[in-house]
Amino acid sequence: MQIICDALNITNQKSLIFDVLKIIKSAPFFFPRLPRWNKPFKILITNAGDWGWISDKSGFRYVKKHPKTRKDWPEIPCSFFEIWKKFSCSKIMPNSCLINLYKNIDSSLGLHQDKDENDFSVPVLTISIGSSCKFNYGKTKEIKLLKTVDLKTGSVVILSGDSRLDYHSVSEILKTKTNILHNKNPNIFPRNSRISITLRRFKEKS
Repeated sequence: MQIICDALNITNQKSLIFDVLKIIKSAPFFFPRLPRWNKPFKILITNAGDWGWISDKSGFRYVKKHPKTRKDWPEIPCSFFEIWKKFSCSKIMPNSCLINLYKNIDSSLGLHQDKDENDFSVPVLTISIGSSCKFNYGKTKEIKLLKTVDLKTGSVVILSGDSRLDYHSVSEILKTKTNILHNKNPNIFPRNSRISITLRRFKEKS
């Protein structure tokens, strides 16, 4: 796994926030649900691209339309593709962009693998903006064997090659005095909020 802290400067981050705000106008955030218990996640999500990842009582999967609006997902912004080209080392472009919103310090995301894409030869790239978080990762589900790093705003994480199926989680959102997300739009992004922008390539099963 490659973790690049401070990969994106403030100007880059402001541009990404602007594009996220455009996405959520047509594809608003919603709560995914755990398939087995039908309980909501502790984050909100939305998507852009040809395919969007969702989770509900029917399971984890990629779909072409927003589950609430029933409309196609908006296009992936050019600014996201530019970051992919710069950091992913992949000539294959993503066709799915998952945006997670961690609204406050009570938000978290459990340990998991990104394995619904049906093709693990293409990297997964995630951008962090807003409050820092405790990011845990490793080759195992055993918590004590995982590594932990504070992901700051502007960080980029790449899962590729041997690390493509690494386990990872966000266990804690850290309080912050200044937050570029909140400063940009406090009505949508609370003071301690964080977003992650994850670019992936989904392949339909033949």
